[in-house]
Amino acid sequence: MICNIILSKKRSRFFARVKEWPEITAEEVSREDAIRKIKARLSEFLETQGEIVQIEIPSQSEERNPWIETFGMFRDDPTFEDLQEEISKNREIDNIPASE
Repeated sequence: MICNIILSKKRSRFFARVKEWPEITAEEVSREDAIRKIKARLSEFLETQGEIVQIEIPSQSEERNPWIETFGMFRDDPTFEDLQEEISKNREIDNIPASE
């Protein structure tokens, strides 16, 4: 498992905090000791007081694509290719510069 540790230095001491669990902290003189201590505290916490469980929650902001519901509705229409040809011709006409 990989965890994110926020490590800062103040007045020649290193402070470590687990990003996901801000209550798990450590303070040491050396950077390495702070990392070692926070790792031990996190391991102890997970073994005795908690566990990591992953869940999926559907996003409330997911927008539905309005085209999905009608996608492919003309696949069996025998005149669909004719329609595509007409659309193509109109696009060619629309691309003619106004000065002509």
